[in-house]
Amino acid sequence: MLPSKDAGSRRDRTVLLVDDNDAVRRVMQEYLEMCGYTVVAAEGGSQALTIAEQWGEKIDALVADVMMPKMTGVELAERLTTRLPQLRVVFVSGFLGDALARTVQSMSAARLLRKPFGFTELVDEIASLFGDGEVTP
Repeated sequence: MLPSKDAGSRRDRTVLLVDDNDAVRRVMQEYLEMCGYTVVAAEGGSQALTIAEQWGEKIDALVADVMMPKMTGVELAERLTTRLPQLRVVFVSGFLGDALARTVQSMSAARLLRKPFGFTELVDEIASLFGDGEVTP
């Protein structure tokens, strides 16, 4: 089922999406946009930091793969939340070691979504961070 396009408050939300897998990133971006979010996408931590400099407080949420080359999603989130304390975070991962899982869970404005997941789960997780309710009708 397609998401509702009447996502009032979601239209005002901007998501920074970071995943090093091009195909996964494109599909997630397309689905989030169909659900009413504004999405800016990056293939890694460095590009995400540059985007965050440009967009600043317009970014409401970060969706980041945990395991990426050069900078993990957790490292990225820690750097971004220092600059943007209001930032909500959803980590996505197919594998998490115990130490990394504890780090993710210790971040108060963060959620963890384990791969594989349905795209409605991703959107519902983001919506719940803001109290927007579920996206699917």
